[in-house]
Amino acid sequence: MKPTESVEVIEAECPSAAFADLQQNAWYHQAVDFVLKNGLMYGYSDKEFAPNDTISRAQLAQILYQNEGRPAINTNSIFTDVPENAWYATAVNWAASKGIVNGYGNGIFAPNDTITREQFAVMLWQYAQNPDNNAKELSFHDGQQVSSYALHAIYWAVENGILHG
Repeated sequence: MKPTESVEVIEAECPSAAFADLQQNAWYHQAVDFVLKNGLMYGYSDKEFAPNDTISRAQLAQILYQNEGRPAINTNSIFTDVPENAWYATAVNWAASKGIVNGYGNGIFAPNDTITREQFAVMLWQYAQNPDNNAKELSFHDGQQVSSYALHAIYWAVENGILHG
């Protein structure tokens, strides 16, 4: 086997190996391999994934859109701050058409805002079509600070192991 072939085999089995800023023994390793193998995330470049970076509202919409296979949509943006030619426009418009995102009101989505944990939970819960849950309390010391609009989504995310304290 040629040295380049061995690198290609390693990267095919472990896509994280292609990124200089990913550690093979890090807690996120399996999750990053999953999103790379499934085309949900690509990294910022061929060598930079930025595992400690924050995620924006637009990026999460893009990830969910890619998970659905990037379906074609015939809808215009309902958000005044989502330009038609933005890299995330189709994903945000798709997510809005499916009821996954609602924005802040008054036509504002704020695509570049860092997503909060409760916004993240709400988007995933709505993506999962608002499933019921059995949890009715949170064991977090700050559980009483969860916004009322996010409670069902947080209960669901905790009950399903998506969020931990």
